[in-house]
Amino acid sequence: MVMPMIPLYASSLGANELVIGLIVSVSQLFALLCNIPIGCCSSYVGLERMLKLAFLIGVGSGVMYIFATSPNMLILPQIGFGLTLGLFMPQMISYCYRISTPVNRQSMQGYNTAFQGLGFLVGPFIAGIVGQYLGLRWIFVFYTLFSAVGYIICRFLRPLDRYVSPAPLHHIAFSSFSQAVAIIKTKKQVKEALLFIVLISTLWQGLGNTVFPLYIEKSFPGIFLLVGILITTREAAATVMRLLFASVSRFLSLQVILVLCVALMAVGSFAIPISLNPITIAFSSLVIGIGLGLSFPSLNLLILDSVDEEKGSLAMASANSFSRITLMTIAPVLGIMVKAYGFQISFQSVSIICILILSGYLLINRISISPQEHAKVRG
Repeated sequence: MVMPMIPLYASSLGANELVIGLIVSVSQLFALLCNIPIGCCSSYVGLERMLKLAFLIGVGSGVMYIFATSPNMLILPQIGFGLTLGLFMPQMISYCYRISTPVNRQSMQGYNTAFQGLGFLVGPFIAGIVGQYLGLRWIFVFYTLFSAVGYIICRFLRPLDRYVSPAPLHHIAFSSFSQAVAIIKTKKQVKEALLFIVLISTLWQGLGNTVFPLYIEKSFPGIFLLVGILITTREAAATVMRLLFASVSRFLSLQVILVLCVALMAVGSFAIPISLNPITIAFSSLVIGIGLGLSFPSLNLLILDSVDEEKGSLAMASANSFSRITLMTIAPVLGIMVKAYGFQISFQSVSIICILILSGYLLINRISISPQEHAKVRG
């Protein structure tokens, strides 16, 4: 609900494209800083506690968004939003993985990401309606209320067994980055997943959630509802594909699914600036959504199936950090590109670069088309 509307809100407060890119990067920086230490300690502290803390911080940052009157005043709520992202996503994915069995993990990841996608679907649509008829500031009133509801729901989560801490938690937190590096260096599947995360984050969060709302607002001035409708189209397709993930993964390996995801998202992004009207833009968004929907459960399983359960939160936090680094880097770059060269060159050059990187991956790695058994069966 918040992420795709931040560029529009910052623009309404007087920020230019470069400043908008920097403001978006603030949340990613703080998500990055807290991701790995929290992921390393959460299995010892309690995943459900981390989830409740995420929503409490969300309430606080929502209040700060409401009272912002200049781009500078968006920095603190963006920090809070970044902390919420760092606390919530890796822990929720790991929580769902741990309460599932090896038999139903593919279905669980499909349903988990589908419900997350339902939020991405409904959120921008609600934000578009609220922004159009009540004003952009009211979007963050609703965000604050939803965060409060999320906290209440988390109080009913089943507590999981906590792992015995092998050392004091502050020692574990300080060594978390070296542990994350060790996982990345020793796990080939994690390395592959990180490459796909960089590409997907560039296309989805960079182009899709940072540049795309600005492009629509410039092309169709004042129609905030259209931004919500187009993003909802993308997320609707993504949600449907997540529900179908268990069926698709029976026929294709996770790596092949991810290759197809990046290809679809790149083609859809390339077509957006040459689309002539909202209908053709919606079709491009639909293509992007199909790729986006299958990418999340594939990435989650590729990572979590390669590590032990107690390292699951750390592995997901490491992956999430790569996503943050990507957006933190690409958002200002895209802001500069849009300001210097315009929207069309920005969309199409980034799409072509992603396709070239994907082609290099296929040349270097021989991937199997048929699915392999990724789920770990424990004794």
